[in-house]
Amino acid sequence: MVIPVPPTPLPPRAVPPHLKRTRKWWIIFFIIGICFAALGVLSWNDNSAQSEDTSASVHLPFLRSIESWLSGMKKSSLAKEERLNFLILGQGGAGHEGPYLTDTIILISVRPKTGDIVMLSIPRDLAVPVPGLGLRKVNAVNAIGESQEAGSGAALATNVIGQTFAVPIAGYVRIDFKGFVELVNILGGIDINVENAFIDPNYPDGIDRVMTISFAAGEQHMDGETVLQYVRSRHGSNGEGSDFARARRQQQVLLALRDKLFRFSTFLSPGKIAAIINSLEKNIETNIPTSQFDDLLLIARRTEGRIIAQRVLDSSPDGILKDEIGPDGAYLLMPIDANYGTLARFVQNLFAYEDLRGESAYVTILNGTSETGLASNASVELSSVGIHVIKKGNAPSRNWHESVIFDISKTKTASLAHLRTTFNARLITTPPPMEILNASTVATEDSALQTPDFILILGK
Repeated sequence: MVIPVPPTPLPPRAVPPHLKRTRKWWIIFFIIGICFAALGVLSWNDNSAQSEDTSASVHLPFLRSIESWLSGMKKSSLAKEERLNFLILGQGGAGHEGPYLTDTIILISVRPKTGDIVMLSIPRDLAVPVPGLGLRKVNAVNAIGESQEAGSGAALATNVIGQTFAVPIAGYVRIDFKGFVELVNILGGIDINVENAFIDPNYPDGIDRVMTISFAAGEQHMDGETVLQYVRSRHGSNGEGSDFARARRQQQVLLALRDKLFRFSTFLSPGKIAAIINSLEKNIETNIPTSQFDDLLLIARRTEGRIIAQRVLDSSPDGILKDEIGPDGAYLLMPIDANYGTLARFVQNLFAYEDLRGESAYVTILNGTSETGLASNASVELSSVGIHVIKKGNAPSRNWHESVIFDISKTKTASLAHLRTTFNARLITTPPPMEILNASTVATEDSALQTPDFILILGK
């Protein structure tokens, strides 16, 4: 049973009247930056060099003044939080079938102390427990809230998702298709590298109609309507026909949008800034108060240059979800062991272990017992914390009475500690026997043999 966790409170703080307007548009830019998986409002170091209309002599004084202002700010109260989680909800909006269905759901987690960021896409068909209603598809929760009380859908979705994963969510941002298209067009379009060419003959073209769309592989400049087709397509060929593939495309677009939004050419265009602010005020809803501007901006500053960990909950062989058909015949995604506590721990692990992701250890898991499924279950557990499983299978001998670890790397101490604690495993300091080593290596594409950093043998 998942124990509900209340959202992290954002304490109010007074804002002088003459600063309200300035802070309003700055906080809007922050929201887009952080919630579009951004590296932060001030992550301009690489992108600014690519600005076609301005020079470094213009950029540097402005950057230095911002740097000086930030360094003089008092320590943020929110920066003391271990984690701040934000939810992005993308809905069709007025004029679309199912206007309040949120087919884009992305949970973004930031660790204020380090600037570590994780972006997690939640599939639309995930079944989640809704108070008083039982299991419902997660993309319908926003619509359920709106049917109960206008304007309450995003809050209900935030509470349900936070309770399902047992993580506090500090704030949400909800945007509709119109606002998304408008924002991309104001920015002059964005550049997307399409990894897989695909054709979708069933793309929705208004209510009860479909059309055929296609995308060629390679770098492409897309306007708002084209980008919307790219992120909404659900029936594409060439492996692009799943919600999981669509979730990855959505993350790709959000990062590209971030890059374009925070170019200096955007900030040096008063007309463009005014148009963006006007569009966001009309098309974005959020519960993040502008009174938290100083705190959030300081946190955003710390995310500069950080690598974003991009994850998608899915039902792949190594995934945490499984495919099911509900009582009404609808397709659903459920936790792999039907236990929402397991799903919650998986998500919490994604958000918690940046030290393990930094080591990026590789491990082989061998089942040393006659019980089936141990290696697969352990693989899911380790993948969620950033440890890569390069091979899983049965040990040469199946009569191990305890779990053991062979440390091949001798350098990845955080990963070793996690393996020993998680599996109550004893460290063996002698080299692994040749039969175990042979069972643990894998052949790479160039036929070379890859040896893992660790060999984990699971015992009884």
